[in-house]
Amino acid sequence: MLRQDAIAAMVGFWRSVEEIKVINDYQVVFRMKQPATTMPYAASRCGELRIVSKAQWDKEGLEGFEKRPAGTGSYQYVTRQVAQSIIFERVENHWRGERPDFPELEIRFVPEDSTRLATLLNGEAHIVDLPRELQPEALSRGMKILSSKLATDW
Repeated sequence: MLRQDAIAAMVGFWRSVEEIKVINDYQVVFRMKQPATTMPYAASRCGELRIVSKAQWDKEGLEGFEKRPAGTGSYQYVTRQVAQSIIFERVENHWRGERPDFPELEIRFVPEDSTRLATLLNGEAHIVDLPRELQPEALSRGMKILSSKLATDW
């Protein structure tokens, strides 16, 4: 996030980091150049900060991480098309015993609100983020509105 060639959406936020201090194996302190009330969001799973495997990074660098990012979740990375989509597949026999309902998960990046609505209504997507003004159309076509109970998730 701090590299000059970083292209993440929140790169401006992360460039306001003045200092990063490792306290121990489980704690990190970010000192910002100015107050940062969005830090809980930025550091959550909704933000773009990802903690990655140091062993993989030391061994393979950015190139290895780009091709096959290590993780411990119930889905594993398959492939991506930059700025278009990311595809994951379910991890069978996950170490935590989790077994998501869907064998594959594709996240598509669709910037236009009306296009997201069209993909939902045409069955190309199962869930989308819609602005309030487009929600009545989705509701009138039998869709439901889902709300998160987590403060940092939409």
